[in-house]
Amino acid sequence: MVTLIFITILSLMLLLMGMFDSIIYDRTYFQSIVHIYPFELGTRRTIVTSFAVIGLLLALYIDYKEKKQKKGQQSTNK
Repeated sequence: MVTLIFITILSLMLLLMGMFDSIIYDRTYFQSIVHIYPFELGTRRTIVTSFAVIGLLLALYIDYKEKKQKKGQQSTNK
């Protein structure tokens, strides 16, 4: 569930930023989305991307841990 929420929030933020950029810079929505997120080495975007990937991995780990804990509780209840 944590992973789903993480991906949903990340996607909504990207879509919202694309909408604002398309209005402010007077370009198409697709051009704004493509321009928002180019991956260039040695920039702040690399750092942000790295932490976003780390956040996704942590969300996956938390979901795995919760699923494992829930499965353990079900086996002890039987």
